[in-house]
Amino acid sequence: MSHIFFFVLLAIVIFCFTFWMGRRFFGSDSSLQKSKQAMEDKKKSAHLEILTLFEKQEKVMNNDVQKLLTVSDATATRYLEELQKEGKIIQQGITGKWVFYTKV
Repeated sequence: MSHIFFFVLLAIVIFCFTFWMGRRFFGSDSSLQKSKQAMEDKKKSAHLEILTLFEKQEKVMNNDVQKLLTVSDATATRYLEELQKEGKIIQQGITGKWVFYTKV
């Protein structure tokens, strides 16, 4: 009987320890929400910087955004596409190095 009690107690301790370690390494829901919010804030900040760039120059190219924000080609493209979907800028050209964007 005492062996069964010992193994049940051991199982409970192992479960609690595993649960605690999981929360510690993978974070809680609030830390996940904080990181998502931080990413959204970063994206909004990038969008504002890009829109500010349009005040300095009429045409903006992907390379301009890459240099301004020190991001990759893919990230610059994604930011520009998001602004385009929001209706804030218009893409001129289809593909390639001659594509540029103008403010609406």
